[in-house]
Amino acid sequence: MDQQIAPGWTAELSSGPDWLFVRLYWNPADCGQSPDLAEPIWQLLQTNMQNRLVLETENVPLLSSHLVGELVRLHKLIVEQGGMVRLSGTSDENQDILRTAQLADRFPQFGNREEAVMGYRPRKPR
Repeated sequence: MDQQIAPGWTAELSSGPDWLFVRLYWNPADCGQSPDLAEPIWQLLQTNMQNRLVLETENVPLLSSHLVGELVRLHKLIVEQGGMVRLSGTSDENQDILRTAQLADRFPQFGNREEAVMGYRPRKPR
């Protein structure tokens, strides 16, 4: 099910045992200023009675400082309630942004939702 969660942002929702999967889509034509994303995603978790989130970010543009801040806010809300957040499909550029912001440990990267749920991250050769 797709729904608009903030100006310029649509989410495709699905759930599995103990997890909510949120695939984000960005439409810059519908976006004015930088919207708050933490609160609407938190509300989706509450509505679906979940506290574990896989945020599927393959359609997310380059992470701005505002979006990074929203991820941090969302992480704090979820972890304070005993939940967890995992990202999947994050672009290499966005992974670099999270590493530069020293947030890579807070937001472990996974290739897809199955790996995120299982906590499996293949090691990259050096």
